[in-house]
Amino acid sequence: MNRYRKKSAKTTTATSHQNNGGKGNNHNNGDNNVSKNNNGTHNKQNNDTARAAPFLYFPPERVGLWPTQFVDAAVKPYRLVPRNWRQELPHALLVFLAVAFLYGYTTPRLVALEDDGLFIANMHYFGVAHPPGYPIHTFLGGIFYHLLPFGTPAFKGHFFSGFTGAIACSAIYATIAMLVRGRIFAYLGGLAYGASDTFWSQAIIAEVYTLNSMFFFIVLALCVRYAGHIGRAGRNHNRLFMAITFIYGLGLANHYPILGLGSIGLGMIVLSQLRNILPRAVKGLCFLMLGAFPPYLWMVWRSLDPSPANFYGPIDFLGLVKEKYPDAVDFGFYALRKGYSGVDKQAGVGLEDKLIFGEALGNDMLWQFTPVGFIFVVLGFYAMARSRYNWLWLSLLTSWFMSSVLLVFLLDFKAGYIWLAAFRVYHLLAFGIMAIWLALGAAWLVDKLRFLPEIMRRQMGFLIILAVVGSSLVAHWDLNNRHDYRWAHDLAMAKISSVEPNAALFLFDDLDLPVGYIHYVEGVRSDLEVYNDQGLVYGKRLYSPLIPNTTPKNRPDVRSKATIVQEFARKTDRPIYYHTARTNLHKNAQVGSDMTGFFRRVNRTGPADRIILSDSLLKWLNSNADLHGKITDRWTRQQHYSTVAQLVNAVQVAAYSGFKINDIWQEVIDRSLDKNALARLNSNQQRLNFGRMDKEGMARELVWLERFDPTREDLLEPRMRGLFYTQKALISRNLETVDDEEYEAILQQGIAQHDAADNPAVQYLLSHYHKKEQHCDFIHLIERLYPNAENIPKNMLRPLRKARKEEVCV
Repeated sequence: MNRYRKKSAKTTTATSHQNNGGKGNNHNNGDNNVSKNNNGTHNKQNNDTARAAPFLYFPPERVGLWPTQFVDAAVKPYRLVPRNWRQELPHALLVFLAVAFLYGYTTPRLVALEDDGLFIANMHYFGVAHPPGYPIHTFLGGIFYHLLPFGTPAFKGHFFSGFTGAIACSAIYATIAMLVRGRIFAYLGGLAYGASDTFWSQAIIAEVYTLNSMFFFIVLALCVRYAGHIGRAGRNHNRLFMAITFIYGLGLANHYPILGLGSIGLGMIVLSQLRNILPRAVKGLCFLMLGAFPPYLWMVWRSLDPSPANFYGPIDFLGLVKEKYPDAVDFGFYALRKGYSGVDKQAGVGLEDKLIFGEALGNDMLWQFTPVGFIFVVLGFYAMARSRYNWLWLSLLTSWFMSSVLLVFLLDFKAGYIWLAAFRVYHLLAFGIMAIWLALGAAWLVDKLRFLPEIMRRQMGFLIILAVVGSSLVAHWDLNNRHDYRWAHDLAMAKISSVEPNAALFLFDDLDLPVGYIHYVEGVRSDLEVYNDQGLVYGKRLYSPLIPNTTPKNRPDVRSKATIVQEFARKTDRPIYYHTARTNLHKNAQVGSDMTGFFRRVNRTGPADRIILSDSLLKWLNSNADLHGKITDRWTRQQHYSTVAQLVNAVQVAAYSGFKINDIWQEVIDRSLDKNALARLNSNQQRLNFGRMDKEGMARELVWLERFDPTREDLLEPRMRGLFYTQKALISRNLETVDDEEYEAILQQGIAQHDAADNPAVQYLLSHYHKKEQHCDFIHLIERLYPNAENIPKNMLRPLRKARKEEVCV
């Protein structure tokens, strides 16, 4: 094996480079054994000294980080480590098998949350996913799903993510193998990425992010190899360029927004090959289009089929299907995610939200490979910047920055628990780049430990793998080992079992996706007609998803979703069930609703609302009341938390309306309230609103309010933290345990948790200021929280006019 040799003060570097296919390399990969003396003559170094030079895994350092060095590195091909790729293939395959086995074991066998049920259904039916459609994921995933000869439908959909994730780890192995001599460090990078927190979590459910990482890191590895070529392009070099553009095009047919953010860094890597790229740019663009466009055209064709998995229905391309499908969604509207503009750019997002997301990103970076691995990431970042790969370092840094830090500023998400959980998966490309730095940092550190015997340094890589990958597996095992996960499936079964035979069931939110999955994919309750009441997701729809929910007042001729649903209800004899929050769509003057717990049912006997809670609801609550502290999966924690709170609240409202709560119901409710702060706050509010909380009850709840710290409960949204302080202030004042100043201070604490007009503490503090004639405080609070005067509540307009009349506030 060739050796790197220790760099002397004025050592010149070798100029030999890798050939096209990686065969017959004449890389020196070290410095020439030539040095200059003071008179400018060249003397060969002593052969014994050369033989005694230490073995180096990582290229020697440069003197500094000057712009001229970056320019020099940018326009010259990389001197890569020579590899025989036929010999490397078994090692890359071993990385793939190890990671795939990890994912295959820990993946759920039943449906999960997020968009899991939707993506599995898309694979099952070769359907159309939500914008921008991810057609290559559906196409490749569908083939994999139908060819895999074992496993449940959910496992097949999940393992496609694991399969593509394992390929991404192998691509990282190949990239690192070209940059350092020891294969052990390439193993380290690939395995560390596979065992990292977020990547692992996405590789065990049906999602698009591991496929996106696969395309990116395959292209990255090919770009690094392409950039190492010297001289004019040969046939193999041209084929490599076409492969890069074609695979990149396939990636654009998956998740083009995130892949696109990493593209500038990929382009920087191959800058040294610009003279070979320019003559072939048109051909390369054609190969890119060949990878990107056919999957989208296939998606348009599939959208014309009313399969059970068809998110928006027919998609129109260049006006070709508008005549036959007048409600078809425009392709540009679909592919550019215009229907998700309110999700990507949420209202009221400020600097504080950005800072919270930035803090979460920093915490995620620290824990992806645990602090043990993060130390090597920092070392690799430093060492690569000072090495002959400093232009590659700058290229990777660009891709890392754009797919992590820049994303924090591009997307306007409110900093709530669920959005923090959703946002972290967008950084997977950045975490993969960190895995490369991690491996290079380990190689650099081993090179620095020259005081150790060489045989010991050669074994250090195994110890580092045990430390980094082992610590990641231990730290993330409880979170990502979902082998026995069944919460989403059990909730879906409880929901669908509560519906009477031959009913029409209208689903609504993300928590209903598992219900649609078990009906359409697993064939549960084939007697039902299942719709999405927004007109989305399923091919069975009554109307276009783009029509309004209700008829506009100035356009009485417009047919709305509510109008069509009511016509449907009149024409069918089927029982109709719908989401408890969608009364505006299903209720009219002629019919009422029956609250059944999981759903509402249309009451055709009259306009009355009735309470008919089922034993299935009691059974589900009983089995879930004590689960809160045992759930590790982030999405399940949040959905379990909110679902229990919603159902307990429904039961208590039913009790106030005459539903008889026996001892069994009461015991289940008490256990739920004890474990779920959201349920307890909602319960307290209901009791206060209905006048059901006596002095003894207030005293008991005040003890809980004094002991509970809402800032330590990450599942509580900021608005609910405001409600916590509002209840604490109201109950304390009713019990006369605080004076006016303390009452005001508690409400201000609540507003500090959520400085927005929808905070319950705002109205009480405004009323307090008005009562105490603190006019300037009243005016300042109004002006800060209601910058648009039209949004000021009507009940506050007269007090505001009076305050401005009484005081002139600066």
